[in-house]
Amino acid sequence: MNEVRSLGLHNIYGYEVWNEPENNSWHGKYVASMESSNSYVDFFVNVPTAKTYTMTIGYANGSGSNATQNLCYNGLPCSTVTYPPTEGWGIFNTVNVNVNLTTGDNIIRLASL
Repeated sequence: MNEVRSLGLHNIYGYEVWNEPENNSWHGKYVASMESSNSYVDFFVNVPTAKTYTMTIGYANGSGSNATQNLCYNGLPCSTVTYPPTEGWGIFNTVNVNVNLTTGDNIIRLASL
């Protein structure tokens, strides 16, 4: 769990943290296996100013079809994030989403639908 907390990830359920060589864009670690209906990961984020921030989510989706997750933060209604297919589970891409964060501590959750 300390390894996960050092990534800024907390309150994690139904996940795997993978270790890979450090010569990649995700710095050797990523969360995987969030397919079960109750899987989620929380990110604790502290920001200096209340405003809309762009959050970039790195992902791999080798399923051949769109994958989706709920994006929830600060008790607001959830929205859906869609991850288009990549060319394999080892091929990563990014999606950008806007999140309206408040000054100070915020909790952002990505969860299976």
